Amino acid sequence: MAEPPPGPRLTPEDETGTQRRLRRSILIVIVLFAGYGIITTLSEKTPGWIKLGPEKFPAQASEVVFADGVLAAAKPYVIRIKRTGRKRRLPPQRMQLAMVGATRATYRCAKRTRCPWIRIAPLRCRLDDAAPTTCGFELYEFGRTGIEILPRRRCRLTRPGIRDLDVGCPRTVTLGARLAPAPAAKAAPKPGE
Repeated sequence: MAEPPPGPRLTPEDETGTQRRLRRSILIVIVLFAGYGIITTLSEKTPGWIKLGPEKFPAQASEVVFADGVLAAAKPYVIRIKRTGRKRRLPPQRMQLAMVGATRATYRCAKRTRCPWIRIAPLRCRLDDAAPTTCGFELYEFGRTGIEILPRRRCRLTRPGIRDLDVGCPRTVTLGARLAPAPAAKAAPKPGE
C-alpha cells in the first residue's frame, strides 16, 4: 500500500472547520446575489406608461416625463450620448428631442416582444449643432428577444439611416386627444381599369 503524501495531515476536526468555512463563503456569495436581484427589481419602479392600454391609442402625444427633464410641445429634451472608440475621451454629444405638431403615440404588440410597445413619432432630433432630422421613440417593457434574467425596460431612439440608440426610459407618458386610426392603404388600381 502506498504511503500518504508528505505534509500536514488534517484531522476530522480540521476537515469540518475547512468545510464549514467553505460553506459559509458560498452562502455569503449566494445571499449577496439574491440581495442584488431583489434590490434592483424593487428599486426599478414600474413607470406610468406600462399601465396604458391599447384602447387609449392612437393619441396625440402631450408630454413625456423623464427623470431629468420633460419632452413637451414647447420643451425640448436633451439626451447625452457617450462617445466610443478613439473619441471616448471627448465630452458626450447632445441629442435634442423636440415634438412637432403631428407627434402621435401609437400602440402595437409584435411577435417575440412583450407588451406594451409604444411608439412616439415623429420627433425632431438634432445632434449637437447638426441639421435637425426626423426620429421616433420606442418604449417596450422587455428586450426584443423575450424574457431575460432580471429583465430591464428598454427604450430606443430610432433614426432613419442611422443606428438606433438605447436611451433611458421615461417615467410617464401623457396622452392628449384620442385620434382616429390611420386609414388603411388602398390597393392600387390595375392597369386597364
